[in-house]
This record gives sequence, structure tokens and C-alpha cells, in this order.
Amino acid sequence: APVPPPPPMSCRARVRDAMHSVFAALGRLVVRRPYLIMVLSVACALGCGAGLFAGTWETHLERLYVPRQSESYRALERQQALFGRAPRVAEFLATATDGSSMLLKRNLLAVLDLHTHVATSLAAASENGTEVTFPDVCERAYEGGPCLVDNALERLGLAKEASWLADLDQETIDAFLSENEAVREYAGHVRETPGGAVEYAGSLRFFYFVSQPGDPGPRPLFGGEDEALAALEAWEAQFLEEVVGDQPALNLTVRAIAARSLDDEVARNVEGSAPFMAVSLVSILVYLAVSIGGGAPGRPPGGTWRS
Repeated sequence: APVPPPPPMSCRARVRDAMHSVFAALGRLVVRRPYLIMVLSVACALGCGAGLFAGTWETHLERLYVPRQSESYRALERQQALFGRAPRVAEFLATATDGSSMLLKRNLLAVLDLHTHVATSLAAASENGTEVTFPDVCERAYEGGPCLVDNALERLGLAKEASWLADLDQETIDAFLSENEAVREYAGHVRETPGGAVEYAGSLRFFYFVSQPGDPGPRPLFGGEDEALAALEAWEAQFLEEVVGDQPALNLTVRAIAARSLDDEVARNVEGSAPFMAVSLVSILVYLAVSIGGGAPGRPPGGTWRS
């Protein structure tokens, strides 16, 4: 009996067979010329990804995730235009190494000396070689105004010249501090007498407000370092380097924090991930190109190539 002709192929089957034929031919080419395919795939990946080196990213989360047409976003823009960005805060917590009260005259003089050093003479070298001190990066209430700090000595009225504090005797200091409510706010591990007067404070806290750099806009993925931000971070790093730990000459043990803003963390993550992302894209393309020739295609009798 005559063999009936095969039914006509559908458009879907024709497209499928055409794609199978193309990839089968490509697979055979990969098997015959594997190194050439590797070189061509790497060149193709680098060519397609060249724009990555000119890319930028936005570090302000509110611009990434808050609709710019919203009233809250417009209010934030107006606030930052008038008052600038919220400052960063560097702080340290000082305790006496021998466990004595931080309200003792000798400990107050020691922590005043450390505070004066941080606020005036602690210096870091920026990437361009210039010296950076706290007055160079501090937040100010108005242009030309004093640097904003907040600490126990300021609140207690003792942040004056060391000679002034040195002239006071311990009895006068105790009488002054026992009635001062700021002791309870800026001192830790406070103990009181049965009459309610403060007789012991285990630690004192000091805050330094650091000005956020102005809005630089979207930053490039590679290069384009913000000099103001680099200077600020250099000072913060030096602050931690010099302040944290035991200070034997002052009989102080100091713990400190230099708060990194969330914007900085996003910037570091993006900048650090970009090279790995580029390498990953190239590796994926090379792997796909080479793996096409990894399996021998089969061809059923009278049929077309199947992968």
C-alpha cells in the first residue's frame, strides 16, 4: 500500500526545527573551534558591557524609592535646600580605667583634654595630601559659626579652659554636680546618695556633629571620587584610630563610633559589586557559548536535528 504523505508541518514546528538546525550548527562549530568561540564570546561580552564603565548610580534612597511627584519628596527637597542634609554623628564614651568616678576632678580634666584634642587638633591626611581637622568637616548652625558638639562637659558647664577647672577643688565640683540634672542625661552608671544627690558616674558621652557633603548627584561607577566625602571619611577614620582603646596617660578607656550614613553604604556596595557583575556577565556568556557544543546532537531517521 502506498505510504501516505506526512502531514504538513505547523509554523511552530518549522520555527522549532529551524532553531534546532542553527544551534546544532553552532554546537558543531564550538566543538571544532572552542578557543575561537571563547575569544569571540569574551570580545562580544566586553563590547556589550563597555557602557558599564560610563554608568552612574544614585546613592540617595529617597530618590530611588520615593515618587518624586509626591508631596513628601518635594517637602524633603525644600528642607534640604534650606537646611542642608542631616549631619553625621561621631561619638565616644569615656570611662576611668581604674573604675573611679568620672566626676572626680582628675578624670574631668583628662576627658576635657581628650575632648579638646578631638575638637581642635585631631588631624587626618586626605587623599590629596591636605590636613583635615574637625573644624574642616564639622556641622555649623550658621556660616562662620562654632562647630556643633554636645557632651557632658558642655551641659555641665565645665567645657572651659582646663586652667579654670584646675582651680576648682573637688568639694566645689561635687556640690555643683550633685544638683545638676545633666549628669543623669550624659553620664552612665550613675549612683545617688540616699538624699538623691549624684555621687558617682561611671562614664561620660561626647558627640561631634559632622557636616554631610552637598548633593553631588548621580555618581559614576568608576572614578569620580567626591573629595569632600573623602576628607570627611579620613577624619572619621583618624578619630577612631586615635580615640578608641586605653589612654594610659589619661587613665581613660574609650569606646567610639563614627556613624556612616546609609548613602555611603549603598555607594560602597554598588562600586564594589560593579567589577564582579562585569566578570559574571562575561563568564556566563563564555559558559553558554562553550556549553552549546557540549552534547552530541541526535538526528532521528528521516527527521531533523534535535539537541
